[in-house]
Amino acid sequence: MKNKAIKLVSFVAIALILSTSSSAMGERAMNQERIELGWRTIFIDIMHWVVSNIMGIYDDLEDFILWNPPLGHENISRILNSVIGILQPLYVTAILITGIYLIFLSGSIKGRIYARNLLPRLIISMFVVSLSFVILQLLFNISYSITEEILKRSPVGITQIFSDVTKQSMLLFDSATLVSLEAGHIFFLLIFTITLGPFIILALRYLILVLFTLIFPISIFLYTFNFSRPAGRIMLEQTLIWTFMQVVFATLIVITNLGISVMGLHGDLRIIAGIIVFLLIVISPLIILFLIRRFLP
Repeated sequence: MKNKAIKLVSFVAIALILSTSSSAMGERAMNQERIELGWRTIFIDIMHWVVSNIMGIYDDLEDFILWNPPLGHENISRILNSVIGILQPLYVTAILITGIYLIFLSGSIKGRIYARNLLPRLIISMFVVSLSFVILQLLFNISYSITEEILKRSPVGITQIFSDVTKQSMLLFDSATLVSLEAGHIFFLLIFTITLGPFIILALRYLILVLFTLIFPISIFLYTFNFSRPAGRIMLEQTLIWTFMQVVFATLIVITNLGISVMGLHGDLRIIAGIIVFLLIVISPLIILFLIRRFLP
């Protein structure tokens, strides 16, 4: 009987200890959950502030799309003039050598035919190089005008689809973050990439176009000679492609907005369409560079 009493007391004591420990652990777990929830809420608030500020640059989206290198800028004009100044003596030298070869030297028939064909090309090329500013400005003006006219055809503001996608994505971010901070990080990284992706591509287009603008006279010079024509052709083609890339961007946005308006897309379908145009803007340069090649003779 005594042993049974001792065992009973022992069981009761153990039960009380376990109950107390479980209660304490439960309370600690609840406190930990409250702390984590607080951090998640703070993270959500911070990210909403970051995204709202990022979305502010979409007010200037049209300007970014229409952005072309300013040929009148001091640095650009100085470098272009320097390149033209270096090439002009080379043209004069090449023309003199070719003329001397044709007049005073006897060469093979094939060589003389090549020299006879090269001489007018050199003269025309030198003339074109001297008009580099005019030609580039004409290309930029044509691309700018086409792009501007396309953007005017949008049935709604060109930033609306991007705003809708971002707002819906932030709702998903909120839900994911309240469940798991790690999931919130993943969703925010995706939102950050999607939101800034178009501007990264637009900035990349501008920088690449500035580069090809500065070496435009060199592109023409290399395109003049048979042995360097492949390199000159690539450079000139890239100049044209990156110049008119803004037309492609504007077309993608306007077609998406027209499609949404005509088909009356709402909810998830509208968001999917927005995500697609985000992705197309990001990958369209790669597609165009892959599909459009060797279009110059």
